[in-house]
Amino acid sequence: MLSSLLALAIIIFQTMLVTFITVRSRDRFASRIFIGFSIVLISMIGGVLLRDVASTPTAAYVSLGLSTVMLGGYFTLLLLLISALFVPQWWEGPMLLRRPILWISLPYVLITAAISVDFIARIGFLVEGVYFADVYRIKYAYPASAVVILLAALGQFALLVVLGFAFFDPRHHKARPAIIVLALCIVFSLVMGALSPRLGRLVNQITQIQIFPLVGALGYLVLGTGLFSPTRAALDMALGALREAIAVTDASGAIVFANPSARRLGLQVNQPLDAYFGFHVGEVLAGHASNDDRIAFGLRTAERYLEVVIVPIRDPRDEHQGALVLVRNVSEAARYQSLLETERARLAATLADLQDARQQEERLVATVRSLSLPLIPVLPGVLVMPLIGEFHGARMNEFLDALLQGIETRRASTVMLDITGVTRLDAEGAHGLMTGIRAAALLGARCVLVGVQPEVAQALIATGVTLSDMPTAATLEQAVVGQLARKQV
Repeated sequence: MLSSLLALAIIIFQTMLVTFITVRSRDRFASRIFIGFSIVLISMIGGVLLRDVASTPTAAYVSLGLSTVMLGGYFTLLLLLISALFVPQWWEGPMLLRRPILWISLPYVLITAAISVDFIARIGFLVEGVYFADVYRIKYAYPASAVVILLAALGQFALLVVLGFAFFDPRHHKARPAIIVLALCIVFSLVMGALSPRLGRLVNQITQIQIFPLVGALGYLVLGTGLFSPTRAALDMALGALREAIAVTDASGAIVFANPSARRLGLQVNQPLDAYFGFHVGEVLAGHASNDDRIAFGLRTAERYLEVVIVPIRDPRDEHQGALVLVRNVSEAARYQSLLETERARLAATLADLQDARQQEERLVATVRSLSLPLIPVLPGVLVMPLIGEFHGARMNEFLDALLQGIETRRASTVMLDITGVTRLDAEGAHGLMTGIRAAALLGARCVLVGVQPEVAQALIATGVTLSDMPTAATLEQAVVGQLARKQV
């Protein structure tokens, strides 16, 4: 009677708790596991109730089979829930088959499946049937069932190991009372299992009583701490993928979290941050006012150059609780910056050399231009301008500038244009030559064409010029002699 009342109380308590968690936090991953765990627990207790009212061995076999199979699911989901709360990294991985939780929970799933098949098919490998002793009980087949019971006990020891690590993990210090309750419930369950042959029906009642603190502690962890959720998993994966090092310290300055990039730089969990930076970071942060949002500095070592930003973490009462440490390894960037500065200096030097070369080239071109169109004084007021090479449109402006500037500067009255060296004169060049002669006439200077070749003469005639009206000379000597004779006259 007492056992049935305890079973009903557990069902009512678990139903209320799972309803409350469903309403408050069903979006959390751990909450969804807790809901499944509660359904299995209620089913397991329901099997115990059916066993107590069974009137035939067949009915008792069915109820005990349901209760035993649900017991396997109970331990499986308890493992999943505790791992979700305290070891979320077991659930991480790019693929399902590469997540540790799959392989850790696989033995539980296989044992539960083996028990289910054995009960349903009545194979008799694990369970031979039921017998009546105050209540109906399962008659196990040995030695196979002993192996299964041993594995179940080892599974509970594995849960104790996980809870032990969680208890000493600084991140879970607020959950330590609930962790102690869970560990005591599991130890109590192991002890009751060992004493079950001696205590008889009392074992069932004591085991049912310990379910209350167990599910209460689990409900507190799921509701109160929210240690694991899909958002937290996504954040952990994102922090793990970042190239920047991220670490979190507690109020004492000890590192309580470090992503893989931080660990590669030497920032390890439980390591004092002061030991890494070489000064008392906690004292510096504690001395900062609340409006100082961060401390930034550079840290150079023999191999690395690091940019460090430390952000104080304060509670609503403005008390220092720890720090968020962001470290960026800018060694490569600094190296590239140095190479860039070196390359920039080299390019600046090259550009300066090119500018010097261009200035020299411009001076050389000016020199060549002045030499290609020289004005040579041979007599007072008489200049000689030898023209050499091809005389085309591109040289017109240079020719006109040199001719008119020379006439004006030297006040020449006569200019002998020696075109003996002109190898080719196109129509545009001939037109430009005549334009220069006419412009010289406007300045009061007479131009004499010296050394006119047949091809040049044809180009000049093509422009409409009559050479008989223009002073010409076969050679420069004749032109000079003719000019001297003209002065004597």
